[in-house]
Amino acid sequence: MNKKIILIGLLAMHGAVLFAQKQPLNHTVYDGWQSLNASEISGSGKYITFQVLPQEGDGALYVKDNLNKSILALPRGYNARLTNNETHVISLIKPKFADTRQAKIKKKKPEEMPKDSLAIFTVATGKLLKYAEVKSYKLAEEANGYFGFLTDDKGIAPTDTATSKTKKATKISTLHVYDLATGDTVNFQQVDQYDFNKAGNKLVFTKKTEAKDSTSNIAGVYLYDLTNKTLKKITNGRGTYKNFTFDDLGNQLVYLGDKTAEKSLLKEFNLYYYTAQLDSARIAVQKNTSGVPANWAVSGDGELKFSKNGQKLFLGLAPIPRVKDTTLVDFEHAKVDIWHWQDDYLQPQQLVNLKKDLAQSYLSVFYPQQNNRVIPLVDEKFNPVRTTIEADQEYVLATTDFGRRVSTQWDYRSKQDVYVVSTVSGARQLVAEIYQDKLFYHQMVSMCCILIRIVAIGIRIKLPPKSVDIK
Repeated sequence: MNKKIILIGLLAMHGAVLFAQKQPLNHTVYDGWQSLNASEISGSGKYITFQVLPQEGDGALYVKDNLNKSILALPRGYNARLTNNETHVISLIKPKFADTRQAKIKKKKPEEMPKDSLAIFTVATGKLLKYAEVKSYKLAEEANGYFGFLTDDKGIAPTDTATSKTKKATKISTLHVYDLATGDTVNFQQVDQYDFNKAGNKLVFTKKTEAKDSTSNIAGVYLYDLTNKTLKKITNGRGTYKNFTFDDLGNQLVYLGDKTAEKSLLKEFNLYYYTAQLDSARIAVQKNTSGVPANWAVSGDGELKFSKNGQKLFLGLAPIPRVKDTTLVDFEHAKVDIWHWQDDYLQPQQLVNLKKDLAQSYLSVFYPQQNNRVIPLVDEKFNPVRTTIEADQEYVLATTDFGRRVSTQWDYRSKQDVYVVSTVSGARQLVAEIYQDKLFYHQMVSMCCILIRIVAIGIRIKLPPKSVDIK
């Protein structure tokens, strides 16, 4: 009996000691908490990458295998990717938190702020290479041999002949195409934008010069063949070029281009199209192209997407915006927000969504191999459109709550109609009218996607010609 009492007493004392050693949870412990971020698993399942981030300070990137063996621990690493064959890890490295903090305190200019570095890690040998002053890097979806990264290199400081004083050296943006097998690089200077095709054997990039440099003729779009090591200029002239998109085979290239003056209030983007059979990229779609609605043009904010078979290209069209009247002096005119009780959205919501609404574009389809046909699929009345993953099928799915948006001011459940839209003719067909239940919405979307796929393989199903009232 005495032994039992002694044992119970010892256990109670041991528990009290443990309880006394355990620190209480209070506000002072928050800064020590860490979070797991950007976790990825490789295609084979052999490797995982992840970040461990503190509340404030420098984090770290880790690479481990499926046996929990540490492969790489990289201080301040982020935005990491494994190559498709899992032989290399590419990662950016942030500047030290303390350095960035001090630069912000001193209110340094963006070009004077600490820059990222780049790490190239070879899994088999454990070799780690680093490059400084890196702005970005890109790796093709299926690439094993090459990747590209952009750096700010110091140029030669020019000398003022009048005063014989040396001016501050300007930085030159240089694109490095890195061969992972040999470690060799091919470098292109004054590069602004760049991208690879899916296979990683073609590289498109733009060269940009200063506006005051009127004698240079290097500005434009270039295509570099990594297999043949050949470079070709496909668009000439200074401008803004973006959204470079290859088809899956890498035989077709499209992009948006605007050659208006840099300070122009109205940007005029056109769709450029290029294949190896052309001497240079041609303007395929512009505001005067047949099929583009009156007073509409190619949107500079729309995405470009090829169908898997490469026969269709989806792009965004939008109404041409009004140009701001620069003759009006701001301080001589009142600025007011006007709202009407029959507006679709409340005034605060309109202000929050203003930037998004100004960048809104509407899905259209372009047939580069079929007389360059352009077919608008939706207009301002419709919400964003859904395609299948391949986008080879004839129909796309569209929804609209036009005419019923006012009720969302007091009822969060939006009442919408569901349409299927033909990418061949642009014809719209109503599938369901006034649905409101979220569960039904997902069921309807799934059903329509199945119908779109069934129609694509040749089984014709007649869709309901009349609207269906869903209560």
